[in-house]
Amino acid sequence: MSDRYEDVPAEDRALADRFGAFFADFRPEGLAERARATYAPGVRFDDTLKRIEGLENLIPYLEESAAQVESCGVVMLDAARSGEDLYVRWRMTIRFKRFARDRDTVSEGMSRLRFDAEDRIVAHRDFWDSAGGFFQYVPVLGWMIRKIKARL
Repeated sequence: MSDRYEDVPAEDRALADRFGAFFADFRPEGLAERARATYAPGVRFDDTLKRIEGLENLIPYLEESAAQVESCGVVMLDAARSGEDLYVRWRMTIRFKRFARDRDTVSEGMSRLRFDAEDRIVAHRDFWDSAGGFFQYVPVLGWMIRKIKARL
C-alpha cells in the first residue's frame, strides 16, 4: 500500500471515497436508501461484530447501529487493489450516544471490499481492533479490557 492516498488510482479512490461517504453520513434517516445505493442485494458483510448475508438483513443492523451514534467521521488513509478486491485503510471517529459520552472514539482499520458491475459492494469484511475501538467504552466490559491491557 502506498503512503499517500492521493497516489491511489482515481477509479479505486472513487470507490473508497464512496464507501467512506456512506459511513461519514451514518445516521438512521435515509440509511436504507443510501445502503441500497452502496451495497448489492446479495452482500456478504462482516464488521468483526456481526456477520450478515443479504442487504435486507444488513439494513436493520446498520439502522440500529446508526441510532446509537451521535456523529461519525471517516478519513480514507490508503487503498490498494488485489485481484477483484479493494483494500481500504481508514480512520473512523465516532461519538456514541450511550458509551464514552461527550468523547470521540477513534479506530483505525482496513476493509476488504468487492464490487459488482454497478459499483455496489457485494462483499465487505472489516479488520479492526473492536476491543480498543468499541468494547473498551462499554461499562464493566471496558473496565475489564483496560485492566487486562494494563497487565500486558
